[in-house]
Amino acid sequence: LPLSTDGDADEVDYDVELNFANALATLDWHPFNNNFRISAGFALNNNELEMIGDLNEDTEIGDQKYSPSEIGRLKGTATFDEYAPYLGIGFGNAVADDVDLTFSFDLGLLFQGSADIDLTANGTASGDPVFQANLRKEEKDAQDVADDFKIYPVISFGICYYFW
Repeated sequence: LPLSTDGDADEVDYDVELNFANALATLDWHPFNNNFRISAGFALNNNELEMIGDLNEDTEIGDQKYSPSEIGRLKGTATFDEYAPYLGIGFGNAVADDVDLTFSFDLGLLFQGSADIDLTANGTASGDPVFQANLRKEEKDAQDVADDFKIYPVISFGICYYFW
């Protein structure tokens, strides 16, 4: 599920693309012998965020201001742990043999860990060690913000049809 938008982060306007790509496997427990369930499992977590910033004015990177030509195109990615535990509650039973068509609803949490942030630039200063140190500082600042988003909420709706 790709999603594109524009965003602003620390004086830089970014084109942002969010790519949600998960495969989830769960075991369901129906503690009251009805359609309410508690689910636990793991996700193959390929969520990724990509940002591209083309600058039009001097911008502070780390501790120093740089011109747009010195910075060039600023690219950032955020990736997450490849495997993530999942815990949720829901309503519905996909394997009920007494009903052919059922619906399901789930609320859960994906514990995807802290994002791994990577920033790059391709401007005239990109090879300068001072610029690279400032870019790493900017990356660390973004990492500090991303560390607050280790848990990803999940809402799911489903339709189940029993063939046998």
